[in-house]
Amino acid sequence: MERKSYKISFIGCGNLAYRLSMALKSSGHHVEYIFGRDANEAQKLTYILNKPEGVNNSPFLTSSTENLSDLCKSEIVILAVNDNSIIDVADGLKSIGSDFTKTTILHCSGATDISPLKSFVNHGVLYPLMTLSKTKPVDFSIVPFFI
Repeated sequence: MERKSYKISFIGCGNLAYRLSMALKSSGHHVEYIFGRDANEAQKLTYILNKPEGVNNSPFLTSSTENLSDLCKSEIVILAVNDNSIIDVADGLKSIGSDFTKTTILHCSGATDISPLKSFVNHGVLYPLMTLSKTKPVDFSIVPFFI
C-alpha cells in the first residue's frame, strides 16, 4: 500500500522547523511553504530544502512566503514558533480571512494547551520530546511525540 504524501507548510524557521521540515520532505511529503517573521531566515531554510543533493532529491520544491494566506493551500500547517508566539500566530491566521477549513493546524509546544487553535476545524498539538538543533542530525524514528 502506497503512503499518502501530504502538502505541509511551516510557520517558523528555527531548530524545530529546520529538522522537522527536512525529515518530512525526506519522507516524501511536499513541504510547500516556509513562513517566518524574518524573511531571510525563511529563504535560507527554503534554499536548504531545495538543494539538489539534499533531502532525497525530492521532486517537490519548497517556497518561502511573506503571505500567510498562501498557507491555506496546504493540508497541514505546523506552527514551529516559540511558545509565547502561538496565540499571536493563530490569531494572525484567523484574521487573514482565508479558508483554513480543510487545513489541519498544529502547534509544537508541550507547555501550551490546544485552546489557541480551537477556532480551526482541524487542529492539534505535535510535540517532540527532544531538544532539536540545526547542527545535530536527528533520527525521528526514535523521538517520542506527544499528539
